[in-house]
Amino acid sequence: MKRKILAATLATTILTTGLFAYQNNGKQGCEYMNNKNSMYMNKKGSYYKHHGVMGVVQQLNLSAEQKIKIADIMKSNRGKMQTINDAFTKTEFDKNKFIKILSTKRENMIKLKAQMISDIYDILTKEQKEQFKVLLDLKTSRFKG
Repeated sequence: MKRKILAATLATTILTTGLFAYQNNGKQGCEYMNNKNSMYMNKKGSYYKHHGVMGVVQQLNLSAEQKIKIADIMKSNRGKMQTINDAFTKTEFDKNKFIKILSTKRENMIKLKAQMISDIYDILTKEQKEQFKVLLDLKTSRFKG
């Protein structure tokens, strides 16, 4: 009886692992998934929708090269963000640096996001830029009325 339960548990584990691997196609991290659904996969393997400008960018018919460039821009942008960890060393805490980081965080995030959008916009073709503007107008008109 115990062997049957163990065998059933083992078979279920193997099937579940195989299905999970098939669903993710072996990909991990933040991967571009499906243009139609406007979704990305996060590091935990679950999906989340982008809103705002990135949601509009995902609706464009992007080439594989453009997708790679956009992913690189987003990755480099994340690396530029300053965190409160910068106020700590192995032995000290810089209170003034901590205060400065928190007080300028919003302004810096706005500047970084504007630069990211500008870099992504530069990658788009003329037709994609026109489509981007139309989609953005449609998105904002839905929220207005």
